[in-house]
Amino acid sequence: MKPHLVAELLPRGRRAYLTLAIVGVGCVVLFGVLHVLGHTYLGRFTTNGSVEAFDLDSEGSLATWFNAMLLFLCGQVTLLLWYALDPAGERPEGARGANGRLRGGLLASSIVWFAMSADEGGSLHEGFKELAVMLLGTRLHGDGSIYWIVPYFVVLAATGVFLLRRMGRTPAGGLLMAAGGLWALAVVNQLELLFAQPLISILVEESCETLGSLCLLASLCLFAHDAVRAGGGGIDD
Repeated sequence: MKPHLVAELLPRGRRAYLTLAIVGVGCVVLFGVLHVLGHTYLGRFTTNGSVEAFDLDSEGSLATWFNAMLLFLCGQVTLLLWYALDPAGERPEGARGANGRLRGGLLASSIVWFAMSADEGGSLHEGFKELAVMLLGTRLHGDGSIYWIVPYFVVLAATGVFLLRRMGRTPAGGLLMAAGGLWALAVVNQLELLFAQPLISILVEESCETLGSLCLLASLCLFAHDAVRAGGGGIDD
């Protein structure tokens, strides 16, 4: 019964995913417009020249909350799939081993998404960056973001490879690659290699991050449907 119950919690049909895409992209566009207005017209009515709730670079903004929520949902979907694939009944030894590897990777992946959600909401990487700068005495490049970008890259690359090998050439796999591409674009911009103008730079970086999280959520939902249908046995190394 568990796989069936989990499947009921996931979006089904093209209409559901189209709605998810429209709402998600619409929110990203809205946050971008509010960010520009907050630093131009609305900023004139504040003491610091911006509206914190609309500022994409502010850790307490609506956009930050939205992205943190998307990443938290990614963790929830992955954790639900891990739970649904809990072995039940008799299975061949090879199938049990493959299922166990899949579930172990899913559990680790869910922890990654939950950690990213907490980081998005609490800006944990900024504290890590400043600690590294204090200990090493140099920022290496730019503002020192390289100190958190490298560990992030290693963890996300390992998680992405694990999931992509199981998704294969499917819509879920395509969306996962799109998420990786969008996050890579955000990182390139974070390293000040793309746009120099602060307003545009922040707008591009934060929009790419949120769109990447949206693609990841859709990818995991599609993958969960396939995995639940296969019972874990059809998704192997």
